[in-house]
Amino acid sequence: DEQGERILIITLGSRGDAQPYIAIANRLIAAGHSVGIATNSIFRSFVAEHGPEISFFPMEGDPTAVLHSKEFEEAFFTGDLQQQMKVMTEEMKKHNKTNISLAHKYVIEYTPTCIVAGIVNIGESVALGQKYLIPVICASTIPAYPSAELPFIGITDKPMKFGWLNKAVAKVLWQVQWLILGADVNELRTNDLKIPPADSNGLDSVPVLQMFSPAVVPRPSDYPTHVIDTGYWILPPKDEFTPDEELAAFLDAGEPPVYMGFGSMPVRDKQAILDMFGKALKKTEQRGIYCAGWSNIEGITVPENILLIKGAPHEWLLPKCSMAFHHGGAGTTAASLRAGIPTIILPVLIDQPFWAQRVLGLGVGQNEVCPLKDVSAHFIKHQIKHCLKEDTRNAAKQFGDKLLAEDGTFIAASYIASYARKNRNPGVPALDYKADNSTTSCM
Repeated sequence: DEQGERILIITLGSRGDAQPYIAIANRLIAAGHSVGIATNSIFRSFVAEHGPEISFFPMEGDPTAVLHSKEFEEAFFTGDLQQQMKVMTEEMKKHNKTNISLAHKYVIEYTPTCIVAGIVNIGESVALGQKYLIPVICASTIPAYPSAELPFIGITDKPMKFGWLNKAVAKVLWQVQWLILGADVNELRTNDLKIPPADSNGLDSVPVLQMFSPAVVPRPSDYPTHVIDTGYWILPPKDEFTPDEELAAFLDAGEPPVYMGFGSMPVRDKQAILDMFGKALKKTEQRGIYCAGWSNIEGITVPENILLIKGAPHEWLLPKCSMAFHHGGAGTTAASLRAGIPTIILPVLIDQPFWAQRVLGLGVGQNEVCPLKDVSAHFIKHQIKHCLKEDTRNAAKQFGDKLLAEDGTFIAASYIASYARKNRNPGVPALDYKADNSTTSCM
C-alpha cells in the first residue's frame, strides 16, 4: 500500500518566515502526504488562503507587532542594539513556555511521522522527537550553522579575518541563546517528557535544510554532510494576480518603474523616505512604485513621479520593475534576485545586512551598502544610476535565470519525505491514502 507521511511543521516568525513553509507543505501534500503547520495564530487566514489542505495549529505572539511597539521603535531609532535585543528576547520569553506546551499538545494530537522545525523552535522539537521517537529536521532561512567562513548573522554582516574566530563566536552565541531560552525546553524535558535535560538546542543532532540558494551563499568547505543546501522554497501566486486599474495603468504608461518597499520594518519618517525617493527619481528621469506594506500612510504626500500601493505579490510585480530597493528580508531578497532585476538592500536589522553584503559581492545590484536609517536622496540617486548600467542589469538577469532554474521546494520536499520514511518509528501510525484521502483531519 502507498503510505503517506504525516509531517508537522513548527515555525514562528514574520509572514516572510511562514511563507516558504506553506510552499513546502503544498508540495508535500501534492505528493500524497499530510501536513500540519504550527505557527503564529495571526497567519491562520494566510495559511488557509494559500494552503487550504494544510491543518493549522495556532501558536502565540506577533513578531511584527513587536517591531512596531513603542519600546522597540525607540531603541531602534536611537541605534540602541542592546535594547533592541532585550525587547525581542523579552517578547520571545513571554510566549516561549506557552508555545513549547502547545508544540507538545499538537505533536500528541497530530501524531506526526516527522517534525520539520524552524531554527527558533529546534530545541523543543528535538526534545519531542526524542521522547516520541519521531525524526526531526531543522530548516533555516539563513546560514545558521557555525562555520569558519561565515559571520554569525545578526551580529556581524561579514566574516572576521580569522576563520576560527567566526566559528568560535557562533558557538558561543548559540550557547548564550540556549542559556536564555533553553530553561523552558529543559522544563519540558524533565517535567513533562521525563527525559534528561539537554545542554544545547540539538542543531548538531538533526539534518539542517538551508532554505536559500547555494548560488547566493556558496556552501562553506567546513560544513558537515547533515547541513543540506536545497535552494529557495518559493510559494507561487495562488491565482493569476489582477492589479487594480491604477497600478495596471501606471505600469502600462511608461518604462519599468523603480520599486521601493520595506515590508513590516519600522520606518521612522515615511514622508522623508518618499521625498528622497521622489528627488532621486527626478534627477535620474525615472518613475517609482512605493509599496507601503504594513506602514500607516495617513497624511502622507506622495511625489508626482511615484505610485503608492498597499501591496502586490513580489513574484508578479518585481519582474515588471527596473530594479528594487528593499529591506533585505530573506524572502524579499529571493524574490528580487529571482526577478532578474538589480537589487539594492537598505538593511534594517538581523539578517538583512548579511543579504546586502551578498548582493554586493555577487555584483547583481548595489555597489555599496547603506542602512535604511542613514539613507539619503544622493545615495538613492547614485544607486539608481549604477543599476541602470547595462552590465549591472545583465548580471542581475543572468543570475535571476540561474535561480529560476533551481527547484528548492522539490529538493526539500523529496528530502523530507525520504528522511521521514527511512527513520520512521513503527509505533507511529502512517496514513494509508488508499483508505483515507482526508489530508486535513487530525488523528
